[in-house]
Amino acid sequence: MEEIFELIAQYGFPMVMCLLMYYTNTTTVQKLTEAINELKEALKGRGSLE
Repeated sequence: MEEIFELIAQYGFPMVMCLLMYYTNTTTVQKLTEAINELKEALKGRGSLE
């Protein structure tokens, strides 16, 4: 947490928040994509998706 405060002090709040939001969104999209691919494979195994 101390590192975040130091980054804010050095680069400014808007810049740090933009980078933090970018990182959060990127990791969320990646996890959701993996979950969708797992669901696709599960449905293919059941024969429900061709």
